[in-house]
Amino acid sequence: MLLHCRRCMEGGEKGDGQIHSANALDLATLRKEFAADIQWLRSVSWDDRLQRVLAREEERLGALVLATRQINPSAEEVTAALLGG
Repeated sequence: MLLHCRRCMEGGEKGDGQIHSANALDLATLRKEFAADIQWLRSVSWDDRLQRVLAREEERLGALVLATRQINPSAEEVTAALLGG
């Protein structure tokens, strides 16, 4: 559960203000309200620790990761991950 905060802060501009009112915001509402800003990003990379290629897609709202799922990478993605990592 996330919190939705209206412009109801008092205090400084540097993140040190106080929030006086906030509402719970569930993931479904977040996806609905910010649908235009949500992206699915694909990532395929070599993991040195695990000694294997990792492939996933992330549903993101800016830096906030809403969901992650493992995927099957293409042969080209595996080759690029092996050569790059």
